[in-house]
Amino acid sequence: MPGMEEPSVTRSCVSASTWKGFMDSHGDDSHQCVWLNQAATAKTYSADMSCAAGKITGHGEMTIDSPESFHYKMSIDIVQDRAHSKHFDVTATSKFLSTSCAGLKPGEDIDVWE
Repeated sequence: MPGMEEPSVTRSCVSASTWKGFMDSHGDDSHQCVWLNQAATAKTYSADMSCAAGKITGHGEMTIDSPESFHYKMSIDIVQDRAHSKHFDVTATSKFLSTSCAGLKPGEDIDVWE
């Protein structure tokens, strides 16, 4: 992402309902995001997103590598007006640590910098 030269690490507590909520609305009603052109197989998921009446658009692809891990890539465009637009790519990996959320509630996350 812009301004992030070093990788970041985030620990999250995700339940089935928080995961479903994220996929249904991108987890943030303030941007009014919707997922379009969703395609899923047993090991992959891809979709386009549109937020804030089309001012933020993107495409994401997720691949399940094992029962404990997945990775994804997302390409995002932000258009404020004709003179001001930004594009960035996000690449991430995720792995299951345990069924204990270590004090976090479902839907919460914390940044852990390494």
